[in-house]
Amino acid sequence: MRPERRSMGARRVLVGACAVMGLHAFASAANEVIQPSVGQRPTPVFLIILDELPRSSLLDENGGIDADAYPNLARLADASTRYVATTTVGTRIMDAVPAILSGLLPGPEARSAIAAEYPETLFTWLGEDYRPNVLEVESALFAAGRSRTTQEKQVFSMANDRQEDTTEHRAFRNFVRRIGPTERRARAAGQGSLHVAHVRLPRF
Repeated sequence: MRPERRSMGARRVLVGACAVMGLHAFASAANEVIQPSVGQRPTPVFLIILDELPRSSLLDENGGIDADAYPNLARLADASTRYVATTTVGTRIMDAVPAILSGLLPGPEARSAIAAEYPETLFTWLGEDYRPNVLEVESALFAAGRSRTTQEKQVFSMANDRQEDTTEHRAFRNFVRRIGPTERRARAAGQGSLHVAHVRLPRF
């Protein structure tokens, strides 16, 4: 039987990631929000989902980001808008992660976390204007032209990987290594870059 922390996969997600859900409400206007003026390159986009990260672990006694323990996150928070009262809408990866990337609330019916079930997501909204660098865990919402069967096989293989800790460590290192090359290729093509990573923190 799978450990409880696996079944509660996306129980705790970094608050900032949830802001993406707002894009669904005005998907038709999403391009206007992030597209540049004429002659400018699209803005790079980073979405990092820190799975099972309790927000309280980041805070100091005043309720702010602990700058001594997490100086980079504290600097980011100082220059950002934080939504401190947000929470996840699902207790499983198959519900919570698609909600973040599509803006759709989980329904009563079971849906796989694959692009075939969620045809409109951040990936399709940005489309060809953004070069993607994607790391998914137990989901396949970035279709990249793959069939439904291939998407389902990807999710199944990740969910049943007996070496998942090693696999996810390696995948995250590769994701980080791809940031620079993705950015350079995007710049050369006049595109923006889209970097999306789902990281399960108990493995790090």
